[in-house]
Amino acid sequence: MDRPSVTVAIPTGGRPDYLDVALRSVLPQAAREGAEVLVVDDGPSAATREVAARHGVRCLTHPRRRGLNASRNAAIEATDADLVCLLDDDVTVDDGWLRALVDAAAADPDVGALGGPVRPELEGRPDTEAERRLPSISRLELQPDEDQDTDRLWGANLAVRRSAVERIGPFDPTHLMFSGDEEEWLARLRAAGGRVRYVAAAGVRHRRTAPDATTAALARAQFFRGRAARAADARAGRAPGVGTELRTLARNVAGLARHRDAPHRWTTTHAAGRLREALLGYAPAPAPEGAWTPGPDDVLAGTSGHVAGRRAHVLHAHDRWLDARLRASGVLRDLDRLVPATPPRRVLVVVPARPANAARVAALCPALRSPLHEVDLRIVDPAGRPRFAVVEDEARGAAFDWLLVVDDDVALVPRFLDRFVAL
Repeated sequence: MDRPSVTVAIPTGGRPDYLDVALRSVLPQAAREGAEVLVVDDGPSAATREVAARHGVRCLTHPRRRGLNASRNAAIEATDADLVCLLDDDVTVDDGWLRALVDAAAADPDVGALGGPVRPELEGRPDTEAERRLPSISRLELQPDEDQDTDRLWGANLAVRRSAVERIGPFDPTHLMFSGDEEEWLARLRAAGGRVRYVAAAGVRHRRTAPDATTAALARAQFFRGRAARAADARAGRAPGVGTELRTLARNVAGLARHRDAPHRWTTTHAAGRLREALLGYAPAPAPEGAWTPGPDDVLAGTSGHVAGRRAHVLHAHDRWLDARLRASGVLRDLDRLVPATPPRRVLVVVPARPANAARVAALCPALRSPLHEVDLRIVDPAGRPRFAVVEDEARGAAFDWLLVVDDDVALVPRFLDRFVAL
């Protein structure tokens, strides 16, 4: 059987200590298999480049952070190897890891992706209870002890065949969630008739060093995994209702109150992450009749748009809570102390204002005026133009130090402009 050529690629982002351990683990096996080792620095970081140079491995550098999937794609594009083994920077590989993957790929050329178990390993000084209950805290080790086709693998330990990437395309670089970044690609592979193979002997250890190994850090990780899991379920059309997520959280809170142990903390924070994503994750409602439809050159934030129903009440309550926390923090008082010392500025304020929102725009005006700065406030009917076409028209030929664009459907705190310029 023909053995594939191999590259081991490790995307990393500002974690040179983790990367150093990962490379020391991988390099001996790579040398035995004749495999290249490649680091993708998603940063960039001088410390990362120094670690890669010390180990004598090639390092690709992104000038700015682009995300894990973009780093995976860069690694695949940078090599012509038949098999690209993708590892997270916080793993160490078990003895025989790479040989097991290469053997499995050579034995079954129809398999498009391979991977093995990912087992947790807490280092440093983890919580005693967390160490004792280690098998309970990881959702990563769910597979049996024998090789078999599977529905999913984990990106921390994932080998992809070049022919599969050429067939279905690269990883989705727009996926910026906290985990589950490989799921969409694997689902696409299966939908195209490709096979995904679990290789029991190709295991890695997913390291957590202090302070990452504390109960609090692990709970935070579970919260973000919960958010990602809910988002993945929503994309797949299998997400339960908000009521179900709320009941699950309530059961976990009750269990935590009874047992007060680490596993219940993690399951509770995981459920809380799912509920948070269900309530506040991006789920745009249909725009009301007559709403301003953005043009092709428009720019909208990720959660811009009309929000209605139960989600609107939840978002409103969340916004009120954020306002209260901001007031309590003293940030506004600190800003008010900075305002008198701010040099005078020329500020062009453009408000693309639909006629239907005239009353709301009138309420904005006091917060957009200033006795300290020269303010040119322009309220403009877009007349069907995209908002930034309006802004470009108004800014053309104008003299200003600051350009401020304000939507016509927002509310502003008193003295907004003075505080904003003082930042």
